[in-house]
Amino acid sequence: AGDTNHLQRVTAMAMLWSLMKVLCLNLVAVLAILMYEFYHIREGFIRYSPALEDKEHTMRAAQFLTPGEPSVIKTRRIPRPQCCEMTQVLIKVGTGGLNPIDFKMRRNQYVNTMRSLPIVSGYDFSGHVERIGTGVLGFRPGDTVYGMLPLQGTSWGAFQEYVVANYSIIAHVPSKITAREAA
Repeated sequence: AGDTNHLQRVTAMAMLWSLMKVLCLNLVAVLAILMYEFYHIREGFIRYSPALEDKEHTMRAAQFLTPGEPSVIKTRRIPRPQCCEMTQVLIKVGTGGLNPIDFKMRRNQYVNTMRSLPIVSGYDFSGHVERIGTGVLGFRPGDTVYGMLPLQGTSWGAFQEYVVANYSIIAHVPSKITAREAA
């Protein structure tokens, strides 16, 4: 009976030890994922700094000043984005893509925690390169490109006449599809 009790305790301790190892591994995995996500959010803010405003030139944009229904979006004249820092590209937008995130952002009463109001709708775009920074590789004026603007840290959007993007987040439109389809 004593050997049976001892064997049961040893088995229980072994199971408990295995369970503790699994829980610790899961905790480490969750912490690693969180650190990875926070790192990339931070890098996104640093790496893709929003373009400054060019006060001398304006453009049309579909913008909203307050969250709400589609009726809050108005066409306004706003300053054009200024270009170009070393890795930035100025793109004349031909097409802006509309996604569920656009509806959610516009309806969210706390939208200003992600992007400062007023906000131009849209993230996905296609268009033609107008100008490039001195450190841009693989693109030149006239190229047809598409891309997605960063989700945070900027009030610029795809539903405006011009966008400035880091060249690492745009690509050439494939020859088998149209620029509209790419957006």
